[in-house]
Amino acid sequence: MRIRIHDCEGKEEMLTGAHEVIPFAGVFVSPLVRKPWDGLVNYRGRILPVKGPVPHLWNTAGSYDERPWLLILGDHARVIHGLPVVLESVETRSDLEGEVLALEKSSRSA
Repeated sequence: MRIRIHDCEGKEEMLTGAHEVIPFAGVFVSPLVRKPWDGLVNYRGRILPVKGPVPHLWNTAGSYDERPWLLILGDHARVIHGLPVVLESVETRSDLEGEVLALEKSSRSA
């Protein structure tokens, strides 16, 4: 999947190789997790390291545009804020759900 996201500084970034976008939940944060990783998440029975910044739990509610999401990139996950815009994807159920959410987001802003 090829997507466009906005990073924490508001700069636009293009990413390829994304597998899925899932709601931010269940990230384990501990001082035992070593840099460059900020946490761990159980994704379909696999433990993946997470690159942050990891938000506090009270910052995880809100609209789709404000909510943090986990972008699954194969061997690790990345925290992003707001839904990404899907530019090109393989037709799978999770990709289609992401495209529908991105279309809903773009239609609301138009």
